[in-house]
Amino acid sequence: MAAKPELEAFSDTLKGAREDSGMSLRALAEAVEASHTVVAQWERGEHAPRPPRVRMLEHVLQLPPGHSRACWGTGLPRPPMRHPLASSRRPGPTRSWASATAGS
Repeated sequence: MAAKPELEAFSDTLKGAREDSGMSLRALAEAVEASHTVVAQWERGEHAPRPPRVRMLEHVLQLPPGHSRACWGTGLPRPPMRHPLASSRRPGPTRSWASATAGS
């Protein structure tokens, strides 16, 4: 899979910072609690990590906060928006069959 143009600067920064730190791909993956295949995809620019993981990467690689996010210029890609009519509330507790038939 080819690198996504909007992720190219981030992926280059991530790979360079990892190599400069002397960490292996697997060591970085373990440090940020991700699989090594996912970290490799980030380095190839195939996928973007979510904001909490970016903060972990910055911490582990000792980058200034916001450094890697600045590589995107406008910040992190936004997650897909939910449909405006989709409910953000979770349904309340439901009664079990046993409690619903207990008084019968």
